[in-house]
Amino acid sequence: MATASYAPVHDINWDFPLWSEILPGLFLGGTDDNDTIEDAANIHTSRAITKDNFDTVVTLYAWANPVDWFVQELRYGFYDSGLEGNADYDSLHEAAAFAHAAWKSGKRVLIRCQAGINRSSLTMGLALMLEGYSAADAIQLMRDKRSNAVLLNEDFVDYLLIKDATTNEK
Repeated sequence: MATASYAPVHDINWDFPLWSEILPGLFLGGTDDNDTIEDAANIHTSRAITKDNFDTVVTLYAWANPVDWFVQELRYGFYDSGLEGNADYDSLHEAAAFAHAAWKSGKRVLIRCQAGINRSSLTMGLALMLEGYSAADAIQLMRDKRSNAVLLNEDFVDYLLIKDATTNEK
């Protein structure tokens, strides 16, 4: 179902920050390489997420270290591959709704995965759709604000486009 504008991206921009502000107070990002449970020895020297950074974080990468004290976190790890048999759709939508509700209440919210381009973008896309964006507009906004590398996973793009189409049929 992906349209021509969502064909595989060429000349990918891999030079993007750890976190990108998509809308005021709503951020899309990844996990610092030294901020994983695999490298737990660096937990106090890594780029840990603190209250100075965000009020609320949705973490979709299971190996990311937990955020610091006084930062609310929802964790739902799933693989960066197709959704079928890989992710629970209800949990995915709950994560997006959690992020959206926290952001609407005035909190600084980060939705993160490993690199900040697929799992987090899928979840951010759903949150933006809750805000009234179409799937196509949400995808374009994330690519404009973060990188054209956002949503290289075509299954995730298709899921957003199909979800948007079925929602608008009712």
